Amino acid sequence: TMHALSHRGYLQPNEPITSPSAAWQALFGTFVQPKDDRELRLSILDSVKGEVDTLRPKLGALDKMRLDAHLDSIAALETKLSTAVPVCELPADPMFENSEALNNEMLTHVNELMSDLMVYAFTCDLTRVASVLFIEGAAEPQLSEVQNANGSWHQASHSPNTWGVGGYFDNGQIYMMERFNYFLNKLKNATDLDGTSLLDNSMVMLSSDCSDGATHAITRQPIILAGHGRGYLKYPGIHYQPMPLGNYNYGSWPGNSTGNTTDVLVSLLRAFDPNVSWVGEAANLNGAGSGTALEDILA
Repeated sequence: TMHALSHRGYLQPNEPITSPSAAWQALFGTFVQPKDDRELRLSILDSVKGEVDTLRPKLGALDKMRLDAHLDSIAALETKLSTAVPVCELPADPMFENSEALNNEMLTHVNELMSDLMVYAFTCDLTRVASVLFIEGAAEPQLSEVQNANGSWHQASHSPNTWGVGGYFDNGQIYMMERFNYFLNKLKNATDLDGTSLLDNSMVMLSSDCSDGATHAITRQPIILAGHGRGYLKYPGIHYQPMPLGNYNYGSWPGNSTGNTTDVLVSLLRAFDPNVSWVGEAANLNGAGSGTALEDILA
């Protein structure tokens, strides 16, 4: 919808939380940081020592070598796990409600707080999925922190004099990419339990409700994919947008294109369920559905 990305089902939106303090309360208000119980853990090798001692005299030389190699690999893994530092940290309540007037919102501050909270939530394994709606569809706020800001962001998309390099609309696009970059860097600098970065183990998709704000075109939405997905996606990232068939200039409705944007959604979903056969509107409706993965984005 225009006002929510996440939905529980048809016409059942999960309304966005706009207050960083409210987001903190929802995530961490009743959260109890897990204790470091490494000293209490019993080694699996200790628990099977008796069985191993009984079995070893019955084995031939080759089988003894295989058993020792297997036990050594388990011991190495246990050592790695026992020395891993717990990465979950309970953040403080940001104590910020985001209640400023429409044209005076502290957009950078709010975005950074929300990005920080998401990374904390991932680190503490409170959730593995999150969505961010930077501004609602056809939004009217003025991006007051953007150079040459003048009037609502929505109206800027309809004003050709703001589209050029250095114009309000152009600067606004750059500003949003900078906010996205902040989030990616937070993921990159956060260590996951396996010792790699959260960004390496994540798949992050950025897109827009329109490919052409001036015409409200809902085809050829541009997409940026970041993160490695544990080796599933091309790294460090890729920009994807179906190419138009024929000439196209911003401010005109895009015609037919060379690809289907929903292929990206199919690809991402199959990372979690390889048996997914279709995403979106049914094939017989000639809509935006797809059952084809986009090989260009896969590692």
